[in-house]
Amino acid sequence: MSNKSFSSWMKSGSPWVWLNAGAVSISLVMVVGLLLLIAVRGLSHFWPADIMAIPYTEPGKEVITLVGEAIDSEVVSAKQLSRVGIELPEGQASAERLLIKVGNRDYFGLDFRWINQPWMGEVSYPAELLAIERREWGEFYGYLSSVKQQGEIVVSGDAAFAELQHRLIRSNNLVGDIKSLAKNEMGKINAGLEELRLEKRKLELRSVADTSIQFAELAEAEKLLDVSYKDLQNKLAALYKELNRDQM
Repeated sequence: MSNKSFSSWMKSGSPWVWLNAGAVSISLVMVVGLLLLIAVRGLSHFWPADIMAIPYTEPGKEVITLVGEAIDSEVVSAKQLSRVGIELPEGQASAERLLIKVGNRDYFGLDFRWINQPWMGEVSYPAELLAIERREWGEFYGYLSSVKQQGEIVVSGDAAFAELQHRLIRSNNLVGDIKSLAKNEMGKINAGLEELRLEKRKLELRSVADTSIQFAELAEAEKLLDVSYKDLQNKLAALYKELNRDQM
């Protein structure tokens, strides 16, 4: 290409068109790559992990079986381990420790726990282990032995899982009723009480006497709302009683 042709080509603007097209292509590739990275790293956090069972023996204590999900691991030096009473075989400079999500916060008091590899037994993944997301106290990890109603066993053994599924549907429906009652009906009464409070404040600012008919009407309206609110509280208590009927 002659200098004249190259100069004409540059003046035509074609190089800048191709340069912009290349920059846009690179940007799109980077955006798609970033989205894929977020999807891979993010979705794995929500994807159910395998539940492991690990026999664990701390020095001077009985063997316990820890159940949960592996979250993270790290390598710890022999010097660090010796500070907590773990002596590695001669020549071994480090050992691994594992962070597991043990759940069952109502039992352990915490959700996560570091465990040291020298104290761990053989890791297994029993098919009958369950992970249940609870509304309080975090996840439950364990074995389903039976389903209870008001403290009495109604189903046990292999049939317990199907019964649990059935009662979970009932429980979810009750929770929906509780939320609806608390948010809608009780919310309306609370809004009504707030309006009465503001009306009462307006009368006070206007120096209306407490014995006036306006105050009497507001007091009567407030009394009716209080009665309705107590009725709803009784309904709510009954729903919670039904909700707490079943255990496993």
